[in-house]
Amino acid sequence: MSFYSRYPKVFLLFWTALVASCAAPSSTTRTSSSPSPDYIGERVLRYDNKVYTKTIRTVTLNPVGNPLDLPILTLGVPQNLELRFDDLTGDLNNYSYHVIHCNADWTPSDLIEMQYIDGFFSDFITDYQVSFSTLIPFVHYRLEFPNSGMRLLLSGNYLLVVTENNDMSKPIISQRFMVVESRVLIDPSVRQSSTIDDRSRAQAVDFIVQHPSFDIGNPLRDLQAIVLQNGRWDNMVTGLQPTFIREKSLEYRYETGKDFKAGNEYRKFNISSVRYNTEDVTAIYRDSSRFVALLTPDLPRNKLGYRTWRDINGRFLVRSTDGFNDFSESDYIDVTFLLQDRNGLLGKPVYVVGMFNRYEQTGSNKMLYNQEDKTYSLTLPFKQGYYEYLYTVKGRDGLPDVAPIEGSYFETENDYTILIYYRDISNDYDQLIGAKTVSTRDVF
Repeated sequence: MSFYSRYPKVFLLFWTALVASCAAPSSTTRTSSSPSPDYIGERVLRYDNKVYTKTIRTVTLNPVGNPLDLPILTLGVPQNLELRFDDLTGDLNNYSYHVIHCNADWTPSDLIEMQYIDGFFSDFITDYQVSFSTLIPFVHYRLEFPNSGMRLLLSGNYLLVVTENNDMSKPIISQRFMVVESRVLIDPSVRQSSTIDDRSRAQAVDFIVQHPSFDIGNPLRDLQAIVLQNGRWDNMVTGLQPTFIREKSLEYRYETGKDFKAGNEYRKFNISSVRYNTEDVTAIYRDSSRFVALLTPDLPRNKLGYRTWRDINGRFLVRSTDGFNDFSESDYIDVTFLLQDRNGLLGKPVYVVGMFNRYEQTGSNKMLYNQEDKTYSLTLPFKQGYYEYLYTVKGRDGLPDVAPIEGSYFETENDYTILIYYRDISNDYDQLIGAKTVSTRDVF
């Protein structure tokens, strides 16, 4: 007997509210009763993509007009990044922003602000909109930078920090972004892993760095290469050294040890409207003071073989087809995930991850298991839009492991971003001299 046939809608309403209330922290603020999927609850600044308070939701940082791209600027080119976030207290607050230059390993560099910033070192965020016609009240904030008050002078890694009342001891958001000065050419390629045991489930990234007009005296000492999969920082590959050094050309080709698990194409759901169900949403309705969406129950895919479909590699888009403004008229919806484990084989904690929570496996996105129905469940709040996700368990390295539930297939389409850093001993900071993103679409 299926899950839905056993539980009529009346009990489903009660059950959804119960799951949400069990997982939610106590609070007197006007916020969603469900736990935020992406805040850490500590006010100690970390040099990573973090949210520090539970009332801050749906943080995005991307190039203006390109919400799916990584936050990378080109030095000297008129480009801007756009930070967006919601404050679910529903009240206006004095938020300011700061920019910190970082080394290649995301520790703060030794540079002082006047060396990498022309203009104000910090400023207040004055672009905001109060939510309109939503059950959950919030204030939407937007920051576009660099701007007339702040210009960046150097390439490298940067951390954007949003604080309360211009107080760095009270961070609410930190977001990584990069500025590249294109000094080298990167020619990437992606192939199956060379390791016999991983050939069917892993991908290897090779690349050639050409520097015809840029002198690199000692590439083994002065260069650092980093590879990201689908914009993720948690499983990035570092410590790469050129395997072949030629005149004005460096080759990076690895046989073992630098592979990525290919994973599987992402699952998805669309809650752009509260007026109708999509193919991935079984029910969406108003429950007292909020909207609730029940996703179609999922099944493990680890034994189904690879099946291709187009996805956006774990990213998400805020969108409402019910109003005119995606950012101020999109409501927050409590979304319930269901994963059926009919054979009861998993027997370990399961998490729901994606770019919406930076792939972190914490108590807020850990699923509850019902032994009787052999079903995992989880309720999380999402702003209206399109989202992609995966089910994971913790691997031996502590990172999300998709293989036990989703499977891992070398044919899976992924994006890989290669970052090349150079440290000139006379400058004493890590320049980002090259960045290149390649997709495996149509490769396999």
